[in-house]
Amino acid sequence: MLYKVMGKGHLVNFKMEGETRDALHVAAKLRGLTVSALLHSFAVQVIRDERERNPRAFDDLVAALRAKTSKAPRRIIKQKRRSGNASQDKDH
Repeated sequence: MLYKVMGKGHLVNFKMEGETRDALHVAAKLRGLTVSALLHSFAVQVIRDERERNPRAFDDLVAALRAKTSKAPRRIIKQKRRSGNASQDKDH
């Protein structure tokens, strides 16, 4: 089963067995949380653990990831602007 969680404007998809998904819903309910909040808490804890384990490597990899992903949205925006302007020019 594909599972979707959205938090802070970002959608995360991952696969999970139906039985595990049901148990996750139960665990979240018992803690008074939504599934999204429970998964967010888990992610924050894992991130904290890895940062403490090797802060330099963690920061280097985060910086590399941000540098890599920050270029893609700009290209898409530029392409959309170009295609949008081109279609406007054809109409006028």
